[in-house]
Amino acid sequence: MNINEILKRRSSIRNFDKREVSHNRLTQLVDAGNTSIPLYKDIDVQFRLIHQGAVFAKKIHGYAGYFGIVFDAPHYIVSVSERKEGFLENLGYRMEQLMIKAQEEKIGTCWTEVFHYHDKIKEVLNIRDETKVILAVTPVGYEKENFADKMIKQVEHQGIPRKEIEELIWGREWKAERASKWSERYKRIIDVVRLAPSWANQQPWKFVLHNENMILCVKKESIGGLLSVNMNRIDGGIVMLYFQLLAANEGVRGTWKKLSSIETANLRIPEKYEVVGIFKPIVAT
Repeated sequence: MNINEILKRRSSIRNFDKREVSHNRLTQLVDAGNTSIPLYKDIDVQFRLIHQGAVFAKKIHGYAGYFGIVFDAPHYIVSVSERKEGFLENLGYRMEQLMIKAQEEKIGTCWTEVFHYHDKIKEVLNIRDETKVILAVTPVGYEKENFADKMIKQVEHQGIPRKEIEELIWGREWKAERASKWSERYKRIIDVVRLAPSWANQQPWKFVLHNENMILCVKKESIGGLLSVNMNRIDGGIVMLYFQLLAANEGVRGTWKKLSSIETANLRIPEKYEVVGIFKPIVAT
């Protein structure tokens, strides 16, 4: 798996063909999610396949998607997570592995949040366990693309603004030093990882290089209602996955850990950001 190429070609599909994906390929896709590497092993996550996409789309219309608009697809996959500390970033970390598998198989997907009405989706799926939450859904199918779609997609892909490296990473503590001071290795990682998908391509994350460790922060953006969570932590989990994979390609192997408020106190993180985790290298060559 060439993670650099995957990120450069990573795109969300919103227009699906009516052709169904074979049962075998769908099963492989769901299995890729259910056997994905967890960020935190103590959090249960399950991915459920919805075969009859048209029926499901009608039931969740107004409750999921972009402003309640669901992208019609022949199938859907729903994420069901146990609610524990770190469950948001853990879901982003795991579900993106499923998305990568789909891309490798040339099957279209698209992150679709259900924060505001996750209880409604639980009713549709008859999930009564109060410890479980539904955070995201993805349509699944083959891309339907005519000439106009191709032109729009090409313009969108080329025109997506990406923040400069200097806007995403700081050394020692928040805004302590500029990117020119850092290891070329980490600069190469951040240069590619900034292509990672995020809600509306906002890139709500910042990295702090501290004592050879990389600390990830995300902008606070609370969602009210039943969950009352920071949705950007899911984007944080996605970028944690890509950072770890890209770091391994650079010869830097490590793991992400949680940080306490005491440990982050001296970093002077602005109030509008919160720390998601710290990447600690195990072996650097």
